[in-house]
Amino acid sequence: MEVVLDTSFLLELVSKPIKRLSDLEITLGKIEFVVLEPTIEELKRIASKQGVKAKRAYAALEYVRDLRRVELEDKSLSADSAVIYYALKHGAAVATIDQKLRSRLREEGVVVITLRGDAVWVD
Repeated sequence: MEVVLDTSFLLELVSKPIKRLSDLEITLGKIEFVVLEPTIEELKRIASKQGVKAKRAYAALEYVRDLRRVELEDKSLSADSAVIYYALKHGAAVATIDQKLRSRLREEGVVVITLRGDAVWVD
């Protein structure tokens, strides 16, 4: 199963150790993390600024370097809209800590991976 990593999850992933990340395969089967181009662009915008969040965005860009990147045909989609579109079209799960995005994904029946404390959970 593909798991799309969104910006919020990536920023959190590089900022602290996450427990149970490897346990996802027990719940979901074989997984492949993917990152969408709009998410990469959003991370680049954040990284171009100053401060702690910019440093995290830079670290996230380094992290995703080895992941499969997906470019979408529709270049006008925002990062969140692209995540929803891709998840629905490809039956992918989404890793996010963004409450608004989580709610939208659950309404659509998409499997959501999130963090509770320092551990990964599947909604």
